[in-house]
Amino acid sequence: MQRYEHGGNPYSLEQSTGVPLDSLADFSANINPLGPSPKGLSAVMAALNAERGPLTRYPDPQYAQLRKRLAAYHGGALNEANLYPSNGGIEAIHDVFRALKPSKVMIVSPAFVEYEKAARAQATEVVYFDLKAEANFTLERSAFLNAVDQQKPDLVVLGSPNNPTGQLVEKAVLKETLKRLSVWGGALLTDEAFMDFLADEASSSWSMACEVPEYENLFVTRSLTKFFAVPGLRAGYLITSSPAFEAYWQEVKPVWGMNALAQVYVLAAVDDAEYIEKTRAELDRLKSKLSHSLSAFEPVVLFPGEVNYLLIRVSEPFQRTLKQGLEASGILIRDCANYRGLGQGYFRLAVLGDEDQARLIKALSSLLIQNE
Repeated sequence: MQRYEHGGNPYSLEQSTGVPLDSLADFSANINPLGPSPKGLSAVMAALNAERGPLTRYPDPQYAQLRKRLAAYHGGALNEANLYPSNGGIEAIHDVFRALKPSKVMIVSPAFVEYEKAARAQATEVVYFDLKAEANFTLERSAFLNAVDQQKPDLVVLGSPNNPTGQLVEKAVLKETLKRLSVWGGALLTDEAFMDFLADEASSSWSMACEVPEYENLFVTRSLTKFFAVPGLRAGYLITSSPAFEAYWQEVKPVWGMNALAQVYVLAAVDDAEYIEKTRAELDRLKSKLSHSLSAFEPVVLFPGEVNYLLIRVSEPFQRTLKQGLEASGILIRDCANYRGLGQGYFRLAVLGDEDQARLIKALSSLLIQNE
């Protein structure tokens, strides 16, 4: 039985080590290290203090204001009706499976564990297209398209950027995939939970969001909790022009998926241009610094990725003591042993701030000396 787990679970480490949550360095969760948007936080505080504010009313079941703001966030290229807010990106992924009820799904792996969980929940047959470490986990066009033609899945699911590798998939490949899937009524779900970490010009070159009006069999999921640093609020959305999903949304899906406070935060945060620009610039610097520091460790192999986390492979005997040794120092990393196609020795590290990075590198140096 596949063991499903996520990063971002510092609670168990707090219980086992006694280190308080606010003293942990959590490299296991890929969250913006700059913290939440100042404008978003101000809006939330105002809502909390308002005598008759959003907390005293049910949220708008149609999300009219939020949909309008999200459409503007995408440059006005999307129809507001094609935007479906959700209780985080995970809910949007599960909603696609509930709406389509596919008989067979092809998952590009290694992959976020929720894809398979969503499939199992609908008793969907799962097949895989495995990316290769020797190719830096990039998607090889001809092999992938041949696999799609051979398997003829009802749904193809992939991450772009991929979690945990950080690799992107070319739009030309995804458009050709949509074309082939349409022959037998199949669909494509591309998870863009980390796309916001790319600069606008890069994002427009890779994101499929604005292609949604052209393809009714395209589903794009986005997270608002990672870039905007509010995983505790839970906020995401789906972008699709699928009539089948619209019917599910109106007739089946429970109302009020995104709570009032999350909406208040998102409405302000997506307009916080200074915060968005600062985040991207600072993360470029921090990622370059972390990559350089990690590359100095001989047992560590670093895989190139495009966003705010790094996939590494650690050789023996260092790999056996790495996670536990770091946890003893109050440092949490994501063990990728349960990802299909990775296994023992693979770990994912979020890009955090200078102080946390210094703490990590110091702990790694100490562990390396102990293993010599």
